[in-house]
Amino acid sequence: VVGLGNPGREYASHRHNVGFLVLDALASVCRADPWREKFSAEHTRARLGDAADEPSVLLKPMTYMNESGRSVQPAAAFFKVPVARVIVVHDELDLPFGTLRVKQGGGHAGHNGLR
Repeated sequence: VVGLGNPGREYASHRHNVGFLVLDALASVCRADPWREKFSAEHTRARLGDAADEPSVLLKPMTYMNESGRSVQPAAAFFKVPVARVIVVHDELDLPFGTLRVKQGGGHAGHNGLR
């Protein structure tokens, strides 16, 4: 699970950092391992839902939103996670605040972090 956001205190509570906020909450609820730094990111392992017997990786790229691929690609390769199994949590300015949408496949709709 990749949470998109921007590093730094000035962005900490910004809507653009919803991906980081969701991953922090998941890590807390799932009693994840401590966060580690690698792949220009912070990452941890957690046991999520029905896949509790198989740990998931939570990844917060520290490359800034538009450069997240420089972090996600090497992490996915290292952990042997196929693209189809990567879940990305990010903000979407086209949706009203507080609205959640789950989407499988499709394009990036101009979102540079997804590109």
